[in-house]
Amino acid sequence: MESKVVAHFLDHRIVKGYTADFFPHQEYFHLVELGTNRAVRIELKDLKALFVVKTFEGDPVYREKKDVERKGLGNKVKVIFRDGEELVGYTQGFLRGRDGFLMYPLDDNSNNDTIYVNRAATAEISILEDINRQGRSQGLEMDDYLTIQCPSCGAKNKFKAIKIAQRPRCGKCGAHLI
Repeated sequence: MESKVVAHFLDHRIVKGYTADFFPHQEYFHLVELGTNRAVRIELKDLKALFVVKTFEGDPVYREKKDVERKGLGNKVKVIFRDGEELVGYTQGFLRGRDGFLMYPLDDNSNNDTIYVNRAATAEISILEDINRQGRSQGLEMDDYLTIQCPSCGAKNKFKAIKIAQRPRCGKCGAHLI
């Protein structure tokens, strides 16, 4: 089955088209460009993100809701790309060793069905639901700070609670703190 996709590349190009062979754990897929019917091979390593969309036009007037909760889509995750763009959605397949992962938008009425995120294009990834659960169990809020002592050098490091899912490093010696 063909999917409508919008490919955002690391070099800032955007290409719209159709694909029938995209899988997030492959190295490449084929995209038939909209308007040309020309098939091109797309390397996942060249992408910033791939958006599987409902329509190519979208709705420029619609503003996605940011305060909705969708059950059964995994952990809530916030992605900040190297170019400053931020996405918040859900993921079931985020594994730190993989090159990319799939996200689902917060808003079910979004024009995006699924988003593939290339980790090489990201500056920061925060798993928000895990932090919320962990923080609430410790009486922490998202804007609270935690102090973590480095097991290697003993230095005390202060982090916002939201950063803990980032596997922070010691500011003095660079060792992983958790």
